Amino acid sequence: MPYTTLFRKSRIKLPQGLLFWHEIGEGIPIILLHGPWNDSSQWTQVMSLIADKFHCFAPDLLGFGTSANPTVHHSVSLQVECLNEFVKALKLERFYLVGDSLGAWIATSYALQYPDHIISLLLLEPEGIKTDKLELTCSSMRRLANTPSLLFTVFDWLNKRSNLIIRALGWQNKINKYLELHRKFSDHPTGCQLLFNRQFREIDKELLDYNLVNLELPCLILQGGQDRRENLERSKAFSSMISQSQLKIITHGKNNLPQTCTAVVAQYILDFFKV
Repeated sequence: MPYTTLFRKSRIKLPQGLLFWHEIGEGIPIILLHGPWNDSSQWTQVMSLIADKFHCFAPDLLGFGTSANPTVHHSVSLQVECLNEFVKALKLERFYLVGDSLGAWIATSYALQYPDHIISLLLLEPEGIKTDKLELTCSSMRRLANTPSLLFTVFDWLNKRSNLIIRALGWQNKINKYLELHRKFSDHPTGCQLLFNRQFREIDKELLDYNLVNLELPCLILQGGQDRRENLERSKAFSSMISQSQLKIITHGKNNLPQTCTAVVAQYILDFFKV
């Protein structure tokens, strides 16, 4: 049953910039990190279902949502530093840590650097390890992200005014996909930069492949069964590298599990993080 107390919304000035977060509940602290195309509101529905057991904190990561977007070169390591300052400012000694996608990459990086703070780790469709197509995907997405906006304005105009022609040429699905990605990248430039819109050698240095064997914490990985095959394979690989990990497939889940499979995710949190 959803927790009835209202969410608290707070801000704090950290060395990296102003950080905003949602907070609710009581009990053992749990921090929930959102994915690249969201902000902390991605977690509010889940938080309302677990708040009678946990003291929940969901920050807008630096450069996302209401948090500051300083003129800096964003990186996963910067996000980890910012998260650590947030933890220190709130005087959190030990807590559960949850992350979705990019948030899972940041959460795992934090757990490797500050394992004494973490009780257990729960990751949803984690990013942050090398796959066969990663460099090629980063390159193609980077080109798309840096394509002049005028071209997408033309695509949008063609899609609206010349729909029959576009369909006849078989271009509609491709144009719609490009327009959707362009909107996503424009709305979330920091997520775009962290995942692929920087030099690949820099991304490669922050990948977790060779460090996951050093993670000695209980870890649960959740993966949508209807998600893309490459994401499923990445979650399997992620799980195989962590000695104390379990992988659970949410059969009907696709992506953005905190919002599309809210009750299921909340139940996994309650079951895995025994209180």
